[in-house]
Amino acid sequence: MEFDVKNRLKIYIPALFELIEEDSIDWGTIIKNFNKKYNELNKKFEETREPFQTKASFYGIITQAIQGDISALRLFDFINKLFKELTDNLKIDERKLIKKNVFDVLVSQDEKYLNYIGELACLNNVMKTGDYRLLKVEQRLEEDSKESSHIDFTLLNNKTNSEYLVEIVNVHLSDHNTSDNFKIERLLDQKIRSKVLITAKKSVKSFILVPIFWGSHVFIKKVLDFYETTSFNLENVLIPSCYIPFSDPEGNMIHRFGTIDTIFEQ
Repeated sequence: MEFDVKNRLKIYIPALFELIEEDSIDWGTIIKNFNKKYNELNKKFEETREPFQTKASFYGIITQAIQGDISALRLFDFINKLFKELTDNLKIDERKLIKKNVFDVLVSQDEKYLNYIGELACLNNVMKTGDYRLLKVEQRLEEDSKESSHIDFTLLNNKTNSEYLVEIVNVHLSDHNTSDNFKIERLLDQKIRSKVLITAKKSVKSFILVPIFWGSHVFIKKVLDFYETTSFNLENVLIPSCYIPFSDPEGNMIHRFGTIDTIFEQ
């Protein structure tokens, strides 16, 4: 059994085809990978006739949406609105720069698809201010070294004419790594402190690290409480952002992507 992934995405994420030119994406790879993964999972189910857990992935979200899962449809609604805003906030040449970021979302076979969504959501929040221009994506930190790591975005401040290197670090929260303040601090040391100390030291331009937390509102609240009761503040690191979906009294979907210190404000 095969699904027409492209037309499914036109239903669930129509803004994708406004953001990125349809013929600029390798649909052959996307469709082949999705159907291969779907058939593998379907075969496993046919053999066991028992439900089983799989790693979270963009493929899984598509499958769940096809089956009418409300959480998957809610996430697609968020992604569609994100892509629509990016179309409005980016110039044509800037949209071309993020083509690979979008492709990475569509072909991701694990929960890393959220990392790519996080990068784009963060970029959107910056670009909607109108104060910046996107110059480069995945620029080498040390341009003369082929072994150098890459920086997610290079931005130009229109007012000061200064360039900034913006790196996104995605942190996936769980009951285990947020169970107490000690574990939260260890998580932040591993994911944030070590990265900023190394990267900022090597950078010759202004460097900014943006942490993004993924997890339930319960885990997000635990991290927020940690930040409010400790002094975990690092130079070159912005207040972490996160995504939390809500519903209004009429059942309409509301998406919030912003800093953890404002995300719960009405």
